[in-house]
Amino acid sequence: MKKITFILLLSLLLLPLSAFAKDEKDGKVTFTEKGHDFGNIKEANGKVHYDFIFTNTGGKPVVILNAITTCGCTKADYPKHPIKPNETGVISVTFNPRDYTGEFLKVITVRTPNQRIKLKISGVVIPKNVQ
Repeated sequence: MKKITFILLLSLLLLPLSAFAKDEKDGKVTFTEKGHDFGNIKEANGKVHYDFIFTNTGGKPVVILNAITTCGCTKADYPKHPIKPNETGVISVTFNPRDYTGEFLKVITVRTPNQRIKLKISGVVIPKNVQ
């Protein structure tokens, strides 16, 4: 009787965990690359821009919930509509080098219902007063 009670109790405890298992048929965002180095950029030239391209490699449409940047100098635009399976989308990232000097590394966290992906941009800002 104790053995049956134990197995029943264990089954009841593990059952809710299966709800958190990811269904491989759900939408899945796959990026062609997760980082971009701008190299040397001149502050005087203003903002720089890069597009991170992704594909929904899952079996269902996927929605980008948000794309959070690490500071106000970086902006990320993302599609607000569901991306169908095998369809591509773009996360457009803009960095404003104003008042920056030297190396930078910025992280953009892209969230979907079942993923959290980190994209990175980096480079070196050459100040206005340097030729």
